[in-house]
Amino acid sequence: MLLRVELAPSRLLVAGLVMSYLLALASLIFADIPSWLLCLLASGIFTNVLFSQFSHKQPLALLISDELVRLYFQDHQINVVLEAECHCTPWVQILHFREYLREPALTRTSAANSSLTDPGYLPISIQRLRSRRYSVILLPDSCPSHVRRKLAVLLRWHRFTRGYQLL
Repeated sequence: MLLRVELAPSRLLVAGLVMSYLLALASLIFADIPSWLLCLLASGIFTNVLFSQFSHKQPLALLISDELVRLYFQDHQINVVLEAECHCTPWVQILHFREYLREPALTRTSAANSSLTDPGYLPISIQRLRSRRYSVILLPDSCPSHVRRKLAVLLRWHRFTRGYQLL
C-alpha cells in the first residue's frame, strides 16, 4: 500500500457551494427577465441544491497501491482508474476517477456470437461510456497536510499515472 487517505467532510467546500447558490439567486433579482422565467430559474436552483445535497455520496477514504486505486464509501468500495485531468495546488487537489470495468478480450468466436445488448462483449469504447465518474476534492480541512503532500508526490512520480504528466 502506497497511501491511504481518510477523507473528512469539508466545511470550506460546503461554504463555497452555499455562497455560489446564494450568488446565483441574487443575480436573478437584478436580471431583467419576465417573472415566470424568474420563478422557473429560482426553482431550478433550489432543485439543484436539493439534488446535490441528497444524491451525491462522497467517498470516506481513498486507497492508492501499486496494483489499484480504490474509493471507499459508507456501504461499498469500488476500483477506479485515475483520469489525467487532475488539478493539484498547495491549497486544493481535485482528482477525477473513472470506475474500472473489466475489459473483455474479443476473439473471433466471441465477436461473431455477441450482440450489442450483451454487456460481456461490448467494445471497450462503449464500456468506457458506461463507467461512472467520480471527483474527489481535497481541501485543507478535509485531510492532513502531510497526506496531501504525499499524494501530490505520488501523482507526479508514480507509475499508476500510466505515463501521464498530471501536474
